[in-house]
Amino acid sequence: KANMSDERMARPVSGEIMTDGRRDGAGRQRPHADDVIDADFETIIPGEKPHIEERQTAGTASAASQPGMDMLRAADRGERRNGGPVFWIVGLAIVFGAFWVSGGHAIVSRDNGARDAVSNSPFKQPLRIVDVVSRIDRGRDRTFLLVDGAVDNPSDHPALVPSLTITVTGLDGRETHYYLGTDEKALAPGQRFDFSSRLHAPEGGVRTVTVDFRKEGGN
Repeated sequence: KANMSDERMARPVSGEIMTDGRRDGAGRQRPHADDVIDADFETIIPGEKPHIEERQTAGTASAASQPGMDMLRAADRGERRNGGPVFWIVGLAIVFGAFWVSGGHAIVSRDNGARDAVSNSPFKQPLRIVDVVSRIDRGRDRTFLLVDGAVDNPSDHPALVPSLTITVTGLDGRETHYYLGTDEKALAPGQRFDFSSRLHAPEGGVRTVTVDFRKEGGN
């Protein structure tokens, strides 16, 4: 009886059904063995779907009850999150390093580089102040100090003449500073720039007269 029940039960099949023409257990005539029937169908037994869903639910609950699965799910969620602080710090460090190597250090030190370029410019070659002569010119009401001299360019490059500072020291030790503009005239190699200035002489007399290039930022 168990075999007869199994043969009568419909099963899902897909393909060709071939029979041998024998009678089945119920006495029905089977098709001839040479007959071929193409079939493509599926039989769903009532009540089978809820059983499958129940089985799947039980399987999910069983998997959730396993302690190792919680750790796997936690790891999976961690991988889906964005990188933590360490990831961003390392990424920013790599970007900054690439920026620095590709020329960022030149931008950071641009001001210092510009000052070095100016100081190393051919127009900033050392110049000399030569042939300085000072004398007193006494007038009716005032006494003047005349200062003459020249700026020489002994180098083989053009150079700009900076402003000049004339320091007059009186017999009493007091110093008076005068500034003579030169319009930063460009001197060719071997060329001279002559200057002359008429200043107020100290009342007590003149001890020394000094001529120098005016320092940058000086008043």
